[in-house]
Formats: sequence, structure tokens, C-alpha cells
Amino acid sequence: MILTVTLNPAVDFTVYGKAFKVNETNRGRLTDPDPGGKGNNVARIARLLGTDVIATGFLGGFTGDFIESGLKNEGIKTDFLHIDSLCRITVAYIDEATSAETKIVPFGPEITGSEKEKFTGHYQSLLAGNSFSSVILSGSVPGSLPDDYYGALIDIARKFGVRVILDTSGAALASGMRHTPFLIKPNREEAKELVGGGEDSQMYRFFEDTAAKGTIVALTLGQQGAVLFTKNGIYQTRPQAVKAVNPVGAGDAFVGGFASALDRFGEKDETPFSWAAAAGTAAAASKGLLFSTDMFYRIKENLIVETIKGIV
Repeated sequence: MILTVTLNPAVDFTVYGKAFKVNETNRGRLTDPDPGGKGNNVARIARLLGTDVIATGFLGGFTGDFIESGLKNEGIKTDFLHIDSLCRITVAYIDEATSAETKIVPFGPEITGSEKEKFTGHYQSLLAGNSFSSVILSGSVPGSLPDDYYGALIDIARKFGVRVILDTSGAALASGMRHTPFLIKPNREEAKELVGGGEDSQMYRFFEDTAAKGTIVALTLGQQGAVLFTKNGIYQTRPQAVKAVNPVGAGDAFVGGFASALDRFGEKDETPFSWAAAAGTAAAASKGLLFSTDMFYRIKENLIVETIKGIV
């Protein structure tokens, strides 16, 4: 079983249309709304792949009710802390011709000091009362919480002997890394920000050092595949001959695939990595976040994981 933590959940809308034009009305086809937020996306993918999940975090308002009911309908157990503020609504506009993505993402609700303390206790109770193979901390931290709040959650999970997968960006990622999570999953843009720019070779050396210190790094590169940095070696996946339809949530699907395989098979470098890459590819090739398991296994069977002999 895994635990997903979404501090900043959202109702996600995706619209498909022609090329997005700034300062104009952009019309398109609206898909059904999703119970979103990065951690909730991870929960949905892991559950799709057969892993038991408890989803937690903050929920509030009618949007929070929608998120919770949607997760429950997919067989995910929910145990959120309910707050007074409304959960946000996000919109992704996808260019049907190029799959280019334009997103509108509000900052999220204000979390009071009392709500923060209540959630810390709630989180600790969940860890004490269940046997989790991993905890997934995903997404942005609401502005009213400190950048290092994920770090505090990592430290609590460590006391219970539970691995932590951290998928965030900016200051929250930099702060969280100081607490040595089991794995981080930056994309190229997030990685460049973390390293401070520079060439790919500089970024690779930074993540090789990070892995040597105890944190696995899964660097996702979109249609160029992914690279996994571990103490035992560096691995990469080849790009798949699958047309990208919707990049929204592909990174979350990657984490969901990794967590699901980790729960099922344990710490085998190539197995969780191959599951992650297959799930991310399948999500990108689907109109929505969820994909058919037949597609997933078909992609996984054709997936090639190679060992990188040295830093490029």
C-alpha cells in the first residue's frame, strides 16, 4: 500500500482546440473534469495498476467534495483533512495539432497555522496506523506553508521506516532534498532550475552526486525518455514510437508507475523505472490521465532500459 499526499489539490479541466492565441477567446472541446493535484494523479495511476492507495492532503469546499468523490469512485481510499478554504480549479489548453500545452493554475487555498498543525498530526497517525511501502509527496506547497514543510513530512516518514518519493519544484524541492528523500523526480525545466542552469553534463554530474548521497533521481525528458541515477549505476530509456496526445499528467503517471512497481517488486532499479516510463508514455498517448492497462503492458514489453557507462 502507498500513501499519496496532495497539499494543493485541484479540479482539473482540459480543453482541446486550435493554436492558443493570447488576448483572444480560445474555444475548444472540454473533457470531463478530473479529481486532480499531482499526488491525486499519482494515486489514480497506482490504483489503475493494481496498488492499494490511501490519498491524503487538504480538501475544502464543493471542489474538494468533487475531488474526494472522484477518487473514491476509482477505488482509492481517502483520508483528507478538511479545511475552510476552497480547493482550486485548473485549466489546461491543448493544441490539437502540436500537443502544445497552455495552463492556468491558481496558487491555491490559504492554510491556517491550526490546519497545518492538525495535518502534521493527521499524517503521523496515518503512518502509525498503516503499513506503507512508500509515501509520495507531490505538487506545490500552498504559499501559506513554509517551503520546508515537505522536509518535515520526510523526517516524520523516516521515523516510521517509510520511503519518500518527492515530486515538486523550486524552493520546495531544494529544501526537501536536504532531508534525503528516497527519490526525486524533476523534469528538465525543474532540474535546470535546481542546478542553476548550465550544460546537461553539469546537471548529470549533480544528480550522480545526489544519488551517491542516498537519493535516487528520476529525470524525465518528455519525448526524449528518462534517466535514472542510482548508487548502482545510471540508466536511461529510449524514446517510444508512441504519438503524444496529452502531456498533462504524464510526469505524475511516471511517479504512479514507479510507486506501484516499488510496492509490488521492491527496490529493483530497472523494474520500477520501466514501469514508470511505460506509465508516463501511456498517459501522454491518452486523451486523459488514465489509460488502458493493455496499452501500458504493450509499451512496457517494448521498453528498453540501457545502462549509461559514463557522463555525457
